[in-house]
Amino acid sequence: MIMLIIFIICILALNPIAATENSSDWKTQKVENVNFKLAPQYENGELVNSKYYTIKNMFIFSIRYIDSDSFLKSSYGDDASSEDTHYIKNKNIKGHNSSIIYQERNIDGVKYNTTYIYFPIKDEIYCISYNGSNITQDIEEMIKNTPKQTMSEKKFYSKLTHATVSYEYSQREENSYNDYYYRTPYQYNNQNKNQWGKYYLAYSLGRSSRYYY
Repeated sequence: MIMLIIFIICILALNPIAATENSSDWKTQKVENVNFKLAPQYENGELVNSKYYTIKNMFIFSIRYIDSDSFLKSSYGDDASSEDTHYIKNKNIKGHNSSIIYQERNIDGVKYNTTYIYFPIKDEIYCISYNGSNITQDIEEMIKNTPKQTMSEKKFYSKLTHATVSYEYSQREENSYNDYYYRTPYQYNNQNKNQWGKYYLAYSLGRSSRYYY
């Protein structure tokens, strides 16, 4: 009986090692500057362009290269501010800082439960998204197999914060613009936009002087 228990413990202990070894046989897919090892269930996708690999759409599975601050604003900023977002949490995944966003949304009658993981590779930001609410061992292994980040933790999370604030400001500015035409007098909206402009300028100067390097 004791020998059986020892055997079971040994098998359980070897499982993580086996998973790591098996990933060496995974298919490799290059997305912009990085070669990703894809877990078998994510192999049969399409490289839409050099910066975007997907299976059907980003709600099912995708790897995106976030190539600019404006793209980070429209992607992460939108995801972080969406009413479909259930939670946002930060976590270190296999040596990579990350921001994890979980959303539930209904698009044209189709329900999607999608997790987005934004994380740095070297000094650049990528996003893996997939159908599901849990971070699986396969997803962690895919992130582990990417090059180490050189971007500092402070810079990474500062860029995400800046993207979110910029996105929310642009949405308020757009709403203010619409108000001018459809609901309220020009003078009120012009003052409102100026107030937001002053706030955003002060915020941008403050954060850029402290966090971007």
